[in-house]
Amino acid sequence: AKISWELKRANVIFIAIILLIFLMIIALISGFTITRSISDGDRPPSMNLLLWLATILFAIIQVRGNFPGNPPLGILIDYIIVFPVLSLLLLLGIANTFFWLVRTDCDV
Repeated sequence: AKISWELKRANVIFIAIILLIFLMIIALISGFTITRSISDGDRPPSMNLLLWLATILFAIIQVRGNFPGNPPLGILIDYIIVFPVLSLLLLLGIANTFFWLVRTDCDV
């Protein structure tokens, strides 16, 4: 007697992962674009952007928690996508805090 097992993931699982990764990358691109426009002087720094960056930083952690199957921390996608996105969003938040602190439109 011989038993053969064949396990496959449904295509919906791969689509869900791709959509969640796409969401992370879009958040990073939008944060980078706004930060670049502030550093170029095209728009002033704002507290709204700082709050948005902090919110999206913690939202990325929740998005990571929604990966199908609740994979353990430290999988390959974490090292390729999630950790770099979190690190760059944190750096963008620090840069925007700096731009907020050295702005010249404050009359205090």
